Amino acid sequence: MKTNSHFGLTILFALALAPTVAAQTEATEGQPASPSNSVRAGTEMKARLESTLDSQTAKPGDEVAARVTEDVKQDGKTVIRKGDRLLGRVAPAEAAGNANSSSSSNSTLAVDFDRLVQGKTTAALHTVVSAVVSTPAEQRAVFDRAASEPAIAPPPPSRSGGGGLLGGVTSTAGSAVGATVGATGSALGGVGGTLDATAQNAAGSATGISLATPARAIQLGSEGQTSQNGTLTSVLRTDQGRLRLESGTMLEFRVSSETEAAQKTE
Repeated sequence: MKTNSHFGLTILFALALAPTVAAQTEATEGQPASPSNSVRAGTEMKARLESTLDSQTAKPGDEVAARVTEDVKQDGKTVIRKGDRLLGRVAPAEAAGNANSSSSSNSTLAVDFDRLVQGKTTAALHTVVSAVVSTPAEQRAVFDRAASEPAIAPPPPSRSGGGGLLGGVTSTAGSAVGATVGATGSALGGVGGTLDATAQNAAGSATGISLATPARAIQLGSEGQTSQNGTLTSVLRTDQGRLRLESGTMLEFRVSSETEAAQKTE
């Protein structure tokens, strides 16, 4: 009788626990692991724009997406993978020539990047644009220049001590001249870059062709602006007319706050 009594109590106890165990299992299965919960504020990553941003056509609420180009690791673990997407929405943007603009040549774009998409899972992750690295046109120019530059053969070895001494003097003089020319070229390049950006915007206005704003002509708000939900908004500005970032523009992002928000699965 005692054996049957113990057996009956065991069955009753198991039946009483079954709903609780099932609920815990469903809760665990309904909450996929989210690396974004452990990403610390200040973490940096690079991502390419998947859509074009234009100060003349962007409307508040338009969705903006950027795809991460490299794995992001923290404490030896990958928390954000290459191919994950950062999502945001356009905040009120001021177009060139707007009546509220302090100058007809100024344009501003603002974007709230507040989500991270990993597969079918979307999590809250607040990031701000910390740098505009390069536009697609600039990336192509670098690639073409590298492909067209011929390989430089090393100089022949010196045949005598005197020649070596003379070669050293010549090399030193050549280095000094090269440095001077290089510095001059850099200064001229900076001036030329500003002129190119201004001329590019003028040409676009005259022809009606949409031209991308050069990365060097874009300024970022040092701390951004505070959005309605209290997080930071990425603010991009240019004083050279229309602000346009084409799809494929490389951006650098910084996590502005560590988010412990619950996730949702789409």
